[in-house]
Amino acid sequence: MKRYGFEVVALWESSSVVDFEFIYILQWPDVETMERQWKLFLADGEWIDIKKKMSTEIGEPVLRATGRVLSAVEYSPFFNPT
Repeated sequence: MKRYGFEVVALWESSSVVDFEFIYILQWPDVETMERQWKLFLADGEWIDIKKKMSTEIGEPVLRATGRVLSAVEYSPFFNPT
């Protein structure tokens, strides 16, 4: 992910559901960059090989992925307009 400019803002693991969830927030300069870099990452041979190996050893590593584009609001305690 680092190779494709993924800037990790925060990471969480859920403990309140039956299935394990890994949640993260990424920061991008704009939506176009985000979409382009995700496509490149998902087509990356190393990532494809890692997923295949994990599927064989422990099962499918990603059962479902949900993406959202979020916009900061000025009334947020963490508001940073830059």
